[in-house]
Amino acid sequence: MRQDLDTLKQEVESGLKGHGFVVFRGQFRGGEGLGEIYWDAERYPQPHDFLEAAATLGVKVIVFHDRILTDSVLTEAVEKLDALQMPRDEYREIERSIRKLEGFAGFTCSLQLSFDYENNTYLYEARTSWYEEFLSLLDDLDDALDAADGPADEPGPLGGYFSNN
Repeated sequence: MRQDLDTLKQEVESGLKGHGFVVFRGQFRGGEGLGEIYWDAERYPQPHDFLEAAATLGVKVIVFHDRILTDSVLTEAVEKLDALQMPRDEYREIERSIRKLEGFAGFTCSLQLSFDYENNTYLYEARTSWYEEFLSLLDDLDDALDAADGPADEPGPLGGYFSNN
């Protein structure tokens, strides 16, 4: 996957205009599960194909969402890390992973296109690999924070280990 999705974002915006879609700049959609159908972006990575399918169905409105990595998101990740009690080496390793992402601040890290058709939501998503790794790290931090808030006699979900993914 690309390190930055800005070029793809420009291509998508041109494709949307070319097909004559009404573009609704919406929030990230998905996660409810029911009636969601995800495009196989691994085997068919071109969003043009997704837009062709929508045009063939007669869809008029495409919901477009893009996410840019911001310094504030990285700061929040460090604050979550600071809230945890962990060995210094483990802390530094995770902090280094977060700090490496500072070079990507301002880059487009995620794109999503979606449309509704016959009671289903059809979605196309593209994310950079570094953003996928960051989301995994955030999940680990959230799980560790949740475990820290739980009963003291229960072991944490990570057993003191954070993935480098």
